[in-house]
Amino acid sequence: MTRIHRRVLAGSAAICLLLCHQSTASTLDRMECFRVRDSLVPAPTVTSDLLAEYLPDAPGCVYTGTARQVCRPVTESVRSSTWPLRSVEGDAARFYQICYRVKCPWVDVGSPTLNDAFGTRVMTQWKRRLICLPANLGATYEITIRVTNEVSLAALQFNIDYAAANGDFEGNGASVSCTSAVGGFAFMRDDDDERSLRVALLPAIDAPVVGPADVLTCRFARLDGAPPAEDFGITNIVAVNPGSLGVTATVEASSVTLVP
Repeated sequence: MTRIHRRVLAGSAAICLLLCHQSTASTLDRMECFRVRDSLVPAPTVTSDLLAEYLPDAPGCVYTGTARQVCRPVTESVRSSTWPLRSVEGDAARFYQICYRVKCPWVDVGSPTLNDAFGTRVMTQWKRRLICLPANLGATYEITIRVTNEVSLAALQFNIDYAAANGDFEGNGASVSCTSAVGGFAFMRDDDDERSLRVALLPAIDAPVVGPADVLTCRFARLDGAPPAEDFGITNIVAVNPGSLGVTATVEASSVTLVP
């Protein structure tokens, strides 16, 4: 094989790698959007300040809770293009988004330069039209966790294993949507990969938990109806009474309630 042939093959391989990389996005970094009709009645009105990175903020914006479009994360596999595409990928989009028409006082955004798969260009005549809020697919349910036996607790920790439940807790990691019912200190961390939610509750010193009592509520999103309470297994329970002695606490998911 001649040196020229080797160079041609090497160049062809490089071009192939570039085209293969750009033709299929490796992450859910695209958003597919649909025009929709919303069933929410009556529609609430929200006034807020929109704070942005790099571009000017927008104070005093108003929008109503009637959805105009819904966007969902997708990957893209390009079959053909009349334009040479560049390989530009962003962070993976985690949530659906529901978008609402918004009205804001005029703020000069200027003429920022942006770039994507089609190239770099200057964007002018900016006008705010929509605000998009993160959403979960399906309905949201409130899961109540309860200590069911008679016991006095100064500290309680446990795991909620939800591998059997078809859905996810809203939020992620330490931002999971859970609320302690006992006051004091509370730590929650959701691990989507392990399908496990770690919980540690430390009531105020002068206000121990006296069971039976609700200790935690969490929001859980699911597509196909309410999940059975039995789908949330409580494991690795560690309980301590006000005398710093280990005690037995019976903990379970006691109820599942639809969030309107």
